[in-house]
Amino acid sequence: MKPKVLILTQKPLHKAPRVFKEIEALKGIFEIHTVGITPSKKEEQFFFIKKLPVKKKILRSFFLLIRWYEKFYWDVYRHDLVQRMKGKEYDLIIAHDEDVLPIALKISNGANVVLNAHEYLPEESSHLILWRWLMKPYIEYLCRTYSAHTDLVLTVNESISKLYTDNFNLKCTPVYNASGYVECNPVAVQNPVRIIHH
Repeated sequence: MKPKVLILTQKPLHKAPRVFKEIEALKGIFEIHTVGITPSKKEEQFFFIKKLPVKKKILRSFFLLIRWYEKFYWDVYRHDLVQRMKGKEYDLIIAHDEDVLPIALKISNGANVVLNAHEYLPEESSHLILWRWLMKPYIEYLCRTYSAHTDLVLTVNESISKLYTDNFNLKCTPVYNASGYVECNPVAVQNPVRIIHH
């Protein structure tokens, strides 16, 4: 019997490249269970997580204003997911981003918990004043409160790992978003060279 892994995200799994690559890499080793907006169609079992409608989120932003972060975080849909996950046993739980980490820790039941932080979430939309004022302190709260309770933190590169280390005293391991090796035969190109970069 394979060990069981639960992979959590608040994204559509079929449209989340880093999460999808992870599922592909683990599927031969683990029995895959997932939480997300849509399934990857690679898992044994999928659990839907409903996002709070924008109107309700705006109303709940009052909790951000008064820095009542736990009340803001634990909406009815997150409570519902935790109830549905009660009694489930996993060997490993991987939370993609800090926004699902509290759920992962709450349902872990002694399983190892990995935070796959991707980019540096506290600065994600720092160009927006309202985001810096309301969301950044909230994200920093999630990082301070929950990230230290994980068994491993992954990021996309060394510089982001350093930001988490410097700001939250977290030891991180970079895992690059590289594609698999492809044998190819390059050909000459003409000027100008057009490149799409993400």
